[in-house]
Amino acid sequence: MGALAEIVEEEDGSLLISLRGFVGSTDGALELRRSAVGPIDEPERLGAELAQIFLDDGAADAIAPPRQPGPAVDAGHPQPAGPDSTPEGEQ
Repeated sequence: MGALAEIVEEEDGSLLISLRGFVGSTDGALELRRSAVGPIDEPERLGAELAQIFLDDGAADAIAPPRQPGPAVDAGHPQPAGPDSTPEGEQ
């Protein structure tokens, strides 16, 4: 997932925001590139509009659900449960 925002000056001197975004799956099966342009004084609305376009086009399928918080475990090297669980001589 990535995004780029640029300020664009029109021929009449007015300023706009140009947003471009990309969402892709890790296996490359889904690649979405979308953009939106809008008034410089409405960046939140423009960002929400672009996000909705991505969601409408299936971007949620490319984004993995967040991992559940928990201790990291290395199956080959179990971690001690606390300071009292370390065998003597290994401190």
